[in-house]
Amino acid sequence: MLRPMTRDDADALAAFYRGLDEYTDRMFFVLSDFTPDITRDMAMLQERGAELHLVLVPQSTEVVGHLSLQPFPGVCPRLGICVKQGWQGRGLGRQVMELALAVVQAIPDSTGLWLSVLEENRGARELYESLGFQAVRERMVRRKFSRYRQNRGTFKLIDMILSFPLVR
Repeated sequence: MLRPMTRDDADALAAFYRGLDEYTDRMFFVLSDFTPDITRDMAMLQERGAELHLVLVPQSTEVVGHLSLQPFPGVCPRLGICVKQGWQGRGLGRQVMELALAVVQAIPDSTGLWLSVLEENRGARELYESLGFQAVRERMVRRKFSRYRQNRGTFKLIDMILSFPLVR
């Protein structure tokens, strides 16, 4: 079940990020340590309408996916998505992305969405392109934080934009 994040999800969301395997940590390109304090702040920002955070929670309280739109509402919010390995490859990422598109398209004067993706994350790039996102810039980013030493360093990110109205 995909639902809006609440304050009660803060610890589970922090555990989700801290429990990411090396591959998912690298592909999602987590740039900070999602402590319970940070995830509680995310829930408070959502309560104020400043951001949107959705959590993918199957039949328990374990978070297996997270989608964020920041700032929210906004004319072109930044989208972030992560699905835990083991849950990937089931079409969940596409479903979550399509929901995000519908939410943002419903915002008056919305102009689109933008995101950044690690160049080597071909699966995510193919998903984004299939939804209409277009690469607009490549940039090098220094990643200082990761529990995995090999996931620290300088990496190439691709910024992608999806402009509204969608033309397909």
